[in-house]
Amino acid sequence: MKTKVFEIKIFGKWSKVRATGMNALNKWCEENGVKEWRMVGMMSIEELKQSQSLTVVA
Repeated sequence: MKTKVFEIKIFGKWSKVRATGMNALNKWCEENGVKEWRMVGMMSIEELKQSQSLTVVA
């Protein structure tokens, strides 16, 4: 499954999640009351490795 990394803002703190796409993330955010999110741009190799353990939003 191909995913992209996004940041969501919960209680004033940014957290990273993986999502199958913007539509899936937007729907999940609406259901969970998250109002701010953004796509993560370039990441280092280490960040890419760490992102594999993030929560997946489908």
